Amino acid sequence: MADAETLANPDAHAGTAYALTGSEAITVSEAAKVIADVTGKPVKHNDIDRDVWIQGSVAAGVPAEYGEMLRILTETIASGMGSRPNPTLPIGSG
Repeated sequence: MADAETLANPDAHAGTAYALTGSEAITVSEAAKVIADVTGKPVKHNDIDRDVWIQGSVAAGVPAEYGEMLRILTETIASGMGSRPNPTLPIGSG
């Protein structure tokens, strides 16, 4: 319902930022399954080998320290821990 309420009165939400999460933390693969289920189309998350990706990034000129930060960031996001669940915005809320 939150999305319908926002569309009914968009001025009340102007300039407001919302963390668009669901009621539970899910992984990127789980999010792909939800999208596939809702759309009826195949969606698959293909996780990459982070070591190969980081090594390639560093070889291409990315500083090694930044590469390690990218590893932490991508592991956090892929694991479903990239944001806090928001029980007021359930998946498919309206």
